Amino acid sequence: MFDRLIAFVLEEEGGYVNHPSDPGGETKYGISKRSYPDVDIKNLTKPQAIEIYRKDYWRDEWEKLGLPLAMCMLDTSVNMGMSRANKFLSGCGGSYVTYLQLRLARYKEIVTNRPASKVFYKGWMNRMTRLRRFIDEQKDPTPSDNTGGSR
Repeated sequence: MFDRLIAFVLEEEGGYVNHPSDPGGETKYGISKRSYPDVDIKNLTKPQAIEIYRKDYWRDEWEKLGLPLAMCMLDTSVNMGMSRANKFLSGCGGSYVTYLQLRLARYKEIVTNRPASKVFYKGWMNRMTRLRRFIDEQKDPTPSDNTGGSR
């Protein structure tokens, strides 16, 4: 499942960026210099980034959650950290829709607490829209899929 989901993350994270308001600092494919000080971020390759994601941002047991929640966990781990992803999972009651609502609320909290991050808010909202679309297009429709209600 990881191989199916990582393409979305790489597309969202994009190439090399060194935005002055980003607390992660220099990043490429979403891998930040702050988190990986020994990695040559500017010359990081996609295969190297994928290996970092597989090792540090993915857990094989997420496959048991099904695609919607596994995708939420991967993308949130990359964007907000593993701890935050687990917190949302604990609070979502098995619904990926609720999970995404928790993540949206967190973005609002970030902007309130750190106004310099407002520059990223529109991009975060766009990412959430694309994430929801990706999940809805990719997930296998099953009777046990708990989406938290109709769309």
